[in-house]
Amino acid sequence: MGLAHNGIPQWFEEGISEYMKSEVINTISLPGGVDTSIKFTQLHSPAEWRSASDTSDVYYAANKAIYYIVGKHGGAGILNTILMELQQSGSFEQSFLNVTGIEESTLHDVIFSFNEKLQEARLAWVKEGDFELAHQLYNELFQLHPHESLAWHQYAIMHEEQQNWKEALVARETVIKLQPNESASYLN
Repeated sequence: MGLAHNGIPQWFEEGISEYMKSEVINTISLPGGVDTSIKFTQLHSPAEWRSASDTSDVYYAANKAIYYIVGKHGGAGILNTILMELQQSGSFEQSFLNVTGIEESTLHDVIFSFNEKLQEARLAWVKEGDFELAHQLYNELFQLHPHESLAWHQYAIMHEEQQNWKEALVARETVIKLQPNESASYLN
């Protein structure tokens, strides 16, 4: 398995690039078709990256991974820490594990478990009426996936149902920021 440059996997380089682009121009790109069976450990070399990009939006997946890492660790400084640790250890996989506490091989599962967690949060308040648990679950989702507009939309609906108008408005404003071209966001 080859690495892109200086021992840094292609997914990490491209993910940082996509992350910076979305932060600078303040846009969120919607994914093309994402093949969730492609693991980040299969996106190390430029050849692996090109091959996977034929069937999957690997840029979206890499960006999602970087947003997850940054969100989990409270800021983009974690990316520099991973690279500094790489200089010491000589192994990206080991550096990534040391700094994030996540094995690169399991990052894929963590990132793409979002839908299951979102469903759990929704069912907590819709079926069980447990708004406290739902609030906790949504906040966990927002820390790990701050740019998922569907989660913010559901969070707004939950607050609207409880007539917590201030919280609902904040959530709706977030949805609009994430999807400024979506007319339904404004109507809601």
